[in-house]
Amino acid sequence: MSQKTLTSNTGVEMPAIGLGVFRAPPDSTPVAVEEAVSLGCRHIDMPAAYLDERAVSERI
Repeated sequence: MSQKTLTSNTGVEMPAIGLGVFRAPPDSTPVAVEEAVSLGCRHIDMPAAYLDERAVSERI
């Protein structure tokens, strides 16, 4: 399956569709990440400002 990509302003190509975790409950985030990755998602939007690196990284 081919995924549509976008090019960032720094020239990096990334998948056009991804998982956003802004304000996701910390206990639900690892499960959502695991499910998204199992479905083929390779773009998880998680800036440091969200303070959710630990919850996301539990399932990566």
